[in-house]
Amino acid sequence: MRVVALLLLAFCANVAVSDDDRSLDQSFDQLFEHIRSDRQVLHAFFRDMPLGGDIHTHLSGGVSIDTAIKIASRHHYYFAFSPADEFTGFVISKITVDQRAVTRSTRGRCDDGNTCLQAADLSEEHREAIRQAIWINETDARRGEDGRFSDFVRVFSVLDELTDNTDVMPEFVHALMDEAAELHVSYLELKITPYNRKNSLGMVVPIETLLENLGNEIEAKNRSMARAGKRTVVVKFVAQLLRSRPIRTGGITGLPYITCFGDDCPTRWEQAHYLATLSRYSDIVVGYDFVGLPEVTIEVPGSSAKLLIQELTDRYGDANIAIHSGESTKADFADNIELALDAGADRLGHAYNLGSLVSDETLSLVCQGNMPIVIGLSSNVRLQVADTIDQHPYVGFIRGDICPNNRPLPVALATDDAGLFDTDLSLEFCIAAANSDLTWNEIKRIAKQSLQASFAPEEEKARLISQWERDIQHFESTWTPPTSTASLPAGCPDPI
Repeated sequence: MRVVALLLLAFCANVAVSDDDRSLDQSFDQLFEHIRSDRQVLHAFFRDMPLGGDIHTHLSGGVSIDTAIKIASRHHYYFAFSPADEFTGFVISKITVDQRAVTRSTRGRCDDGNTCLQAADLSEEHREAIRQAIWINETDARRGEDGRFSDFVRVFSVLDELTDNTDVMPEFVHALMDEAAELHVSYLELKITPYNRKNSLGMVVPIETLLENLGNEIEAKNRSMARAGKRTVVVKFVAQLLRSRPIRTGGITGLPYITCFGDDCPTRWEQAHYLATLSRYSDIVVGYDFVGLPEVTIEVPGSSAKLLIQELTDRYGDANIAIHSGESTKADFADNIELALDAGADRLGHAYNLGSLVSDETLSLVCQGNMPIVIGLSSNVRLQVADTIDQHPYVGFIRGDICPNNRPLPVALATDDAGLFDTDLSLEFCIAAANSDLTWNEIKRIAKQSLQASFAPEEEKARLISQWERDIQHFESTWTPPTSTASLPAGCPDPI
């Protein structure tokens, strides 16, 4: 690795540096420590670094708000505003059917005094109102007893009108692939709800039709990116199940074992397990996850999550299972992680209260079992799971300080809902580094672990890891600090 002390001095003085000045050796660790205090340069560093994968991101909340507005415009949505000019939702409209323009509003948002505007009629003030209605941050006054989680539910009720549309979903995937390529992210694991989704005409789309279309769109997008000289991105899906209603039914599919129409269906839980195991789509649906409010346990009337998963495993085989857990600081829900482990989780999402509320036995199980944990720093702070980034225990997870044997846990950083939290993966790394003394080797380990903890098929995972190792070696041998900050992106402010 060839980075020079002279180069660092020149950077501080904002003076141009020649290639010859890079002849002296200095460790990349020292370079990393040198730039850590300048958040603008640090953010530029992470925008250039091979970041591995983003393995905990929900498709519906993943794209930026401005991108969502553009996509909604292309699909002829109206934007509904209250009499006080507050954004209230996306309303599907102007669908051409047999040469007739019709309007369909499933929630009647264009009634009761609301104003519905087309994209061409949106002022910058309207666009800012949309951003403020969807972003979750410190300015939000619409919070209930559970902090900002009540607003989180409200925001998704607004977004779902757009993101549940099967004609729109591929465009969200495209947008996330573009951003991933720009940020040197080679792998995306997107959480989706594939059952009972409707198209722009309000017709329920069979699961296999949706997955075929998404798979074809991903292949076409990667071909297009390769032709343009851009890096390609491996995309997989994780089927979502609401913890409060995992055994609900509904949908259309002709797939064997789960064939159904309307409510005459196996449960969504069974559909998800089958999709990730025996189905012909198991190479693209690589697991499933239990999501929803953190204080809700997985509800299985007359049984338990552990028993039902065992039954489905006996029927279809082992599935990769991630479970949102430990995302609450309430003592009443300290057993959330314990229940996740008992149910057979292969990976934990968030696990924030692991170092504070769980029993010694549960902590030991996580530490001895080397359980992967995926952390969303912006998500945890903006949803007030952690009041500030300084209170977040992520460094203790990464270094194993919370474990009895001080064994580092396999931690990955993720965005969770980048559009809602106004973040991206480079910002999550930047926030983690700027608020800690994590070493360069620890940062690299986090990036690599995002691929190791992924649910990608083993051969594909091995290829991704091998490519990342080559990319990071090249990065270490070539990256130098910018000689001017004038053209750099903004720094990484702490989430609040």
